[in-house]
Amino acid sequence: MNVPETLESFVTNPQRRMIIPELTEIALANASFTFADDGSAVPADYLLFANRFLDRDRPTDDFTAELNLTKEFTTGPANHKVTLGGFYGRAVARDFTVATTYLAEFNNQPRLVNLVVTNPATGEETVISQGGLLNAGAGYVNNRHKAKRYPFYIADQIEAGRWAFDIGFRLEHLNGDIRREGTATVVTDETTPDLSNVLRGVIWGDDTFQTADVSATEWALAAGALYRLTDNINIYTNASRGYFFPELRAVTINGVTGEPASFEGEIIQQGEIGVKYSSPALSASLAGLYTRLSNRRQVLFLNDPNNPGGFIEQVNIVGTGAYGVEATLRLQLVKHLFFEGNLTIQDHKYTDFDTAPENVDNELERQPNILYNAGLFYYDSARRIDASVFTNYTGGNFTAANNLIELEGFHVVNFDAGYGIPIGGNSVRLGVNAFNILDTDATTEGSPRQDVNQTTGGAYFVARPVLPRRVTVRVTFNF
Repeated sequence: MNVPETLESFVTNPQRRMIIPELTEIALANASFTFADDGSAVPADYLLFANRFLDRDRPTDDFTAELNLTKEFTTGPANHKVTLGGFYGRAVARDFTVATTYLAEFNNQPRLVNLVVTNPATGEETVISQGGLLNAGAGYVNNRHKAKRYPFYIADQIEAGRWAFDIGFRLEHLNGDIRREGTATVVTDETTPDLSNVLRGVIWGDDTFQTADVSATEWALAAGALYRLTDNINIYTNASRGYFFPELRAVTINGVTGEPASFEGEIIQQGEIGVKYSSPALSASLAGLYTRLSNRRQVLFLNDPNNPGGFIEQVNIVGTGAYGVEATLRLQLVKHLFFEGNLTIQDHKYTDFDTAPENVDNELERQPNILYNAGLFYYDSARRIDASVFTNYTGGNFTAANNLIELEGFHVVNFDAGYGIPIGGNSVRLGVNAFNILDTDATTEGSPRQDVNQTTGGAYFVARPVLPRRVTVRVTFNF
């Protein structure tokens, strides 16, 4: 589902027959595919793509008021800058979404396709697609979420000789109000003959609502220290314990008791230690990192296996851990010519996964283990001429948490150059930029809508590609 199909595959797909029973026992010989614009027959070797679009109305309203008090003072050799504050926030968000599915050919300028099938046993005809429409109401969402937040925080920045310290504390309370409408299939056309049941009705709101109130209180603490070893070298470290409040839309409600799932803060712990060096000809840094996230509500929007064209929200409670190193380098090779680069190497994995314990110790989806940027940069003394060529590398990563499909790493090489022309006290820069000059062909991620259901070995693989080569010419006037 949700990939291009042959005409025969469309009518014989077992999953589609579960949703459109009128296709059961139908063979290609019993199906009439025609173009909706002129009624001509769809050639037998054409491909079809049953797709969807979402009509979304998501109005929001928010109000925030914040108050900070800052005081600077000295105690002995230390200079302090203390900030005390808090704010009040209120937000209301609606989500009204209707999903519509349609049938079209698969090419660059697709035409809508009609489908009528004939039962081989009874001779009865059924309209499966009319004007290209498969299902006007394949999905329906009508939610409203409200939140009020009350944070309080205090922080101090301390300078004492070669030492610098930062410490901050935050305490926050959140109240959430959830309201979600239930759904039912509503018949909207009782008179048109020979329509499939899917075409005759839509999924719509049934005027019943699930409601729930949730609340949570969490705290965060962050501290950091920096020591100026020399005029060129700094050593630093920092650590923090923070939180995210779960998205209200990710809170499930028990359909029997009406009680919401537990609403607890998602805790993130981070630590970093590193060294920085800076001089006119050389700047560099090296840092070690650690991150741990627990009680994370991972929200996935997936294709609904029981409703082609529809979608569901799946919530997984997960924990993750990662550690790694980051490095940066800026080196003057010769006058006006510099090398610049940065590198991240990390090891990450799931530490908890409530819906699929077998995913524990797997790598996170769409997260590479290595990333780097590297390039040469040139500019003359008057900054009249500038040029750069650099590459961005993204390492291999997995499409889903089950780690069954790995996408290869890839480079994207870019070029940029410009020439500045002074005009009185102003200037004009004529520039050209070439993105992906090697026209790299690669896949950046798989299909988030298919998640663990995505497979390899088929005729098509749904994914996001690297954008092709693109050249941009710019004229910039500075005044």
